[in-house]
Amino acid sequence: MVSVVDFVAYHDRTSADHQAHFDDLFPKGFRMTSLSVYGARGDERYAAVWVKRPGPDWSAVHGVNGAGYQAVFDNAVALGFKPVLLAASGSANDPVFAGTFVQGPGPVPLTTAGLRSRERTTPTPSNRKDEAGPRRAPERHPVVRLFLARTRARYAP
Repeated sequence: MVSVVDFVAYHDRTSADHQAHFDDLFPKGFRMTSLSVYGARGDERYAAVWVKRPGPDWSAVHGVNGAGYQAVFDNAVALGFKPVLLAASGSANDPVFAGTFVQGPGPVPLTTAGLRSRERTTPTPSNRKDEAGPRRAPERHPVVRLFLARTRARYAP
């Protein structure tokens, strides 16, 4: 028996194209399973994979700066949503964010952005500078780390 999966995939789409796909696919029961943003703010491009399948309520955001993403994040968490997909591009001074949020139980992932190369360790509740080894987040929180280039846009897998 072969199962058929309804899906839509695209790349190199403008913000307006990406929004048009959202407006078309979301009401038809499709969900984003992969999301990427690349390029500089104002000329960013989007790639996404959508699959038609049931699941909990979800929402998405794209084309926002750091403060915009933080506002959406805070509002989503207050409504019981958790970040699932997070993508960013652009310089550290002018990033562009895109992401999805899913409603459901469980802890909110520890999500940090704007880290520099010297900060590429997982935060810890302790601020002690004499700790040896990698820093770890509390076990109850999944971790999402996002690194932005200081001088040029780059895409990180």
